[in-house]
Amino acid sequence: MREFWFGFIGSVIGVLGALALIIIGGAFVISGLIASTLQDTEFASADPLPDEGIILEIDLRSKIDSETGSSVLDIQPPRVASFGGGMIEYTLIQAASDPRVDGAIVTTGATSELSTARAESIAHAVQTFAASGKVIHTHLGATYGGHRPDILLATASESASTSPFDTVSLELGLFSGTPEARSTASVLAFAQAVSRNPDVNAQALAESVERGFVTLEDALEIGLFDEVSSYYAAREALTVPQGRVAISHERYVSSLGVSPSRPHIAWLRYPTGNADSYIELLNTLPLIADEPQVDAIIVEVGPGTTYASFDSDLALAIQRARRAGKPVIGLISGSLHDTPYRNIIAADRIVMPATAVLRGIGESQSQLPPAFLQQGAAQAPSGEARLVMLEYARLIEDIAEARDLPMARVDELGRGQPWTGAQAVEFGLADEIGGAAQAVEAARQLAGIPSDADVELVIYPRPPSRSERLAQRLGELLYGAP
Repeated sequence: MREFWFGFIGSVIGVLGALALIIIGGAFVISGLIASTLQDTEFASADPLPDEGIILEIDLRSKIDSETGSSVLDIQPPRVASFGGGMIEYTLIQAASDPRVDGAIVTTGATSELSTARAESIAHAVQTFAASGKVIHTHLGATYGGHRPDILLATASESASTSPFDTVSLELGLFSGTPEARSTASVLAFAQAVSRNPDVNAQALAESVERGFVTLEDALEIGLFDEVSSYYAAREALTVPQGRVAISHERYVSSLGVSPSRPHIAWLRYPTGNADSYIELLNTLPLIADEPQVDAIIVEVGPGTTYASFDSDLALAIQRARRAGKPVIGLISGSLHDTPYRNIIAADRIVMPATAVLRGIGESQSQLPPAFLQQGAAQAPSGEARLVMLEYARLIEDIAEARDLPMARVDELGRGQPWTGAQAVEFGLADEIGGAAQAVEAARQLAGIPSDADVELVIYPRPPSRSERLAQRLGELLYGAP
C-alpha cells in the first residue's frame, strides 16, 4: 500500500511539474510575442515626436543585417512586414509635406526583398520627397554587393554611399523572351529609370548593364554612389551637426492621424493572398465610392494571386466609382499577367514603373491563327478551341474599348508578348511611367485638388493594430502559419 501511495504522489508531482513547465514556457512565449509586437509597431504614445528636425530611418533590408551579420531584432525594430503594400511610398509622400521632417536615410542591400519595379516606385517617391526641399540619402549596406533595385534607389537620392563591395549584380531577366528582347527592352527600361539622375553617366551605365555587373570603382566613376562609408557615418552626418533626431519610419507612420478637413485620396492595395482579402476589397471599393469625404481613389494591382471569377466584379466596381464622380487611378506596382491588367483598364488613368512587366496579353491564346479576328469567332472550330478564341476576342475587345485602341492593334500587342512599363506607355496600354507618387499626383489633378493643398492619403486595408498583430501571432503559434 505504501508503494502505491508513493507512486501515486510521485505521478501527481510529475504531472504538476510538467504543467508548471508548460505554463512557464507559454508565459515566456506570450511575453516574447507581446514584446516583439510592441517593438515591431513601435507605437510612441508615451514619447511624442519632436516638433522639428526629424530624420526618418527607412531600412529595406531583410532579416539579417548585412553589416553586422546579426539579426535586425538586436539593433532595430523588424522592417520586413513594413515595406510591403506601398508603406514606404506612403511614408515619403506624407512626410514630404510635414514640416517636422527634415529628411530621410534609406538603407538597402543584397538582403533586400524588393523587386526592381517596387524599388522604382519607391525611387519616384524619393524624388518627390527631395523635390519638397527635404534632404535624402541612400546607403547600400551590403559587403558583398547589391542588385538592380539598390541601384535604382541610390540614383534617385540626392546623395548615396555604399559599404565596400566587389561587384553589384545588374543581371537583367526582367521577363522571359528572346535574347534580343532581354538585351534591348530590359536595358532600355532599367537605364531609363536610372539615368533620370543627371549625375549618372548613362552610356557607361548601359555598358555595365549589358555586361551584367558593375565593380565598386566603376560604380563611383559612373556616378551610382558618391562615397564609400558606413550607414552609421551617413546617419551621423545627417543628424549630429544640425541637432536632428533619427526616428524609424514605423514610429513616424504610427504617429500620423487623419485630418477630416483635408482632401482624401483612398489607396486600395490589390490583394496578393487569399480570396477573402479580394472579397474585402470588392466590398470596400463601393463604400469608399459613396463616401463624400473621399475625392479620388487609387487601385493598386501587381504580382499575386488573382481570382478569375471576381475579375468583372472589380471592373464593375471601378466603373461604379467613376459614375459616382470619383476619379480612379490604376497603379501597377510590379510585373503582372493580363488578368489583373484587365481588372483596372476601366480606370481613368494607369500608372506603372518603366521596369514593371506586363507579362503577356492573352498568354494562353498565343498560338491562335493570325487572322482569326478578321474571320470572326463564328469561323472558329467547336469545342475547347472555340472557347479559347471567344475568350481572347472578348479580352481584346475590352482592352481596345477601354484604351481607345483599334482591336487589330491590341491583337498585335497581345498573343502572350511581354512588354516593359516603358513600352506599355509607348504603345498606349498605360498612361504614365511612375509609381505611387505619380498616382497620387494624377488623382490630385483629376479630382481638381490644388497643387499646393495637403492631401490625406488613406490606405485600405488599414494596417493591423497592435492587438490585431498580437492576435495574429498567437494564432500562428497555436495553429501554425496560414
